[in-house]
Amino acid sequence: MPVLSKKQEQKIERYFYCVAAGSDPCGWRKPIQDTWNKYKGSRKAEAMARRYSFKEDCPVVCKKMHITYNTFYNWRMEFLISAAMAGIRSGLDI
Repeated sequence: MPVLSKKQEQKIERYFYCVAAGSDPCGWRKPIQDTWNKYKGSRKAEAMARRYSFKEDCPVVCKKMHITYNTFYNWRMEFLISAAMAGIRSGLDI
């Protein structure tokens, strides 16, 4: 059973895009920033920055970083789960 439903994944992913664009969707700025801080300086953070800040899709990120699609999607899920947990700790609904 997945940790996050597809709908929850999509919602949190939208929050990443919104925060990258400078907005604070429903109070999610701090949980998203906490997630970035947790992974700061890692290849995971680099891949997710390409995804959310530079809006590169999976094939582009994988090619530029020399990683597999599986690696990309595992890192993406780890980021989304970390953000969800940070949001829940902050009292937000997912």
